[in-house]
Amino acid sequence: MADDPAPRPPIIRAPASGEGAVVVRLPSLHDPATVAVLCQGLAMRLVTAGADRVRCDVTAADAVDLGTVDALARMALTAKRSGASLTVQGAAGDLVGLLGLAGLSAVVSCEDDPAG
Repeated sequence: MADDPAPRPPIIRAPASGEGAVVVRLPSLHDPATVAVLCQGLAMRLVTAGADRVRCDVTAADAVDLGTVDALARMALTAKRSGASLTVQGAAGDLVGLLGLAGLSAVVSCEDDPAG
């Protein structure tokens, strides 16, 4: 559709001084190729930063669907392969529910779940 705004790209930020966690701001993703590029960038950032944790902020996601769950699962796998862990921040109940239905609650941990 011509009226659809261009999707916002994910943002990967290096750890702040003394922090140890790479921060990813994850908007709604519509293209599986974007997830592959995101995971490549995340792996590179984890290696260059020497980080042991990934904090993924999903508050910018306009819509939560199985594509979001797929992106989080792939990011968790990327983090694990680099010796890091992934924690999702700002996950609403629908995302937490989808992660549970997909059997990924033990793989993708959520904190700071907003009420509702």
